[in-house]
Order: sequence, then structure tokens, then C-alpha cells
Amino acid sequence: NLHADTAAVTVGAVLTDSGSSWHNGLCLITTEKGLRVLGLAPTEPTFVNITLTGEVDRETEEAVQRRLETIATRAGMEVKNRMENDRENARRQRQIELVFLGIIVLFFAVSVSMQVSNAGRRIRADQRMIGTLRAVGADEGALMGCYRLPMMFAAALGLVLALSVYALMGTVFSNYFLTAHSLVTMPLMAVLAGLCALCCMLGMKARLRQVLNKSVVDNIREL
Repeated sequence: NLHADTAAVTVGAVLTDSGSSWHNGLCLITTEKGLRVLGLAPTEPTFVNITLTGEVDRETEEAVQRRLETIATRAGMEVKNRMENDRENARRQRQIELVFLGIIVLFFAVSVSMQVSNAGRRIRADQRMIGTLRAVGADEGALMGCYRLPMMFAAALGLVLALSVYALMGTVFSNYFLTAHSLVTMPLMAVLAGLCALCCMLGMKARLRQVLNKSVVDNIREL
């Protein structure tokens, strides 16, 4: 029972591929006059979107919101400020990022501290061996080579485990998780692993120099 009506549209516009996601159709932006020109009967609106063309300060935003609330009260409608919601979401996002950053810093510091403390204990236990190696001409670089490999291995193992967990999470949640964040997360993991290894090397070097500051005889006689 459909028939075509020809009308000259002078008010209004029809936009394709826009509007509410649950309608999957056309979004009609017009006025009551435009509806009548199209042969449609105007009805009571269920919602109205108001968009600002530029940025406003908080004072102007609050003034506009108060005026809209006054108008909405007359029609029995409710005003929702999406700008305020966006700011609240941004604030929560920053809090979440700070929490994750704090967790990363905490685990990073614990990891470096454990590695350096372990190397320091080994260096103190090997003071007589270090003194013997110094007596035959071993320099600081050669002595560091005796303790460098375990730290590099630990950093590499941590990187492999982190990437494995990340890949497992991407498999469980969806492939989108990997494709959307892998270009940032995976290089960041590699940078953190390299930074952890570097900090461990510097800590180990400081512990080793405490032994090297003593004479060779003191190192050999150390019990």
C-alpha cells in the first residue's frame, strides 16, 4: 500500500550512514516545517542532541547547561552533559594509567634490586678469586664479564615471559587486542627489559668497584 509523493524539500536534509547505531537506517535532520514538506507528521522528540561548534570555558558551559535544564524541565526531559562525562572518563583513565605506571615502577625497582643484591653477594663471596684474577692482569671489564651473563639472561627471560603472557591475553580476549596495542606494548616491553638490564649492570659495576678499590693483597687475604 505504498505510493510515491513528489515534494520540493526546502527545509531539512537526509544523511546516509549516520544516526543512532540501533536503527541501521537514515538519520533525518530537519524542522517541523521540513517534516510537513516531506509529508511526515511531526511527533514528540524522544531525545535532542545539542553540539557546540567550538571549545567553551567552564563558566560558559555551566551557563548553557542551566538554560538547557530550564527548557528541558518544561518538556519533562533530562539534560545529560557529555562534556562532563568525557572529562570524568578522562580523569578515570588517567588514574588507571597512574596505577599501572606505579605497578610497573614497583616491579621494575624490585627486579633491579634483587638482581643487584644477588650479584653483590656473589662478588663479596668471590673476593679472593677477584684478587687472584687481578694479580694475573684482569681488568674491570674482564671481571664484569664474569657476572654480566646472568643479568642479561634474566632480562631476556623476563621479556620472553612478558611477551608470552601478552600473546596469551590477546588469544583469550580477541585478536583485536593484539592488533590494536602490539605496536606500542611490545616495543615498550623491550625498552623496559633493556633498561632493567642497564640498571642491573650499573648496580653490579658499583658493587664490583667496592671490591676493586681495595688492593690486590687485601682481596686475596679476604675471608
